[in-house]
Amino acid sequence: MFSFFVTCVVLLWFLALHIILSLLLPTATVPSKNRKFQDLSDTSYIVT
Repeated sequence: MFSFFVTCVVLLWFLALHIILSLLLPTATVPSKNRKFQDLSDTSYIVT
């Protein structure tokens, strides 16, 4: 049960970090390689 709680916290932390980074970094300043990676991560969120 404790490991399940830790997993949830880690997933929420990564999700919050992803949202914060996407808010702090405008797409104009992000290189094209990172933007492609961002699109891949967004589609993976949609799939899951």
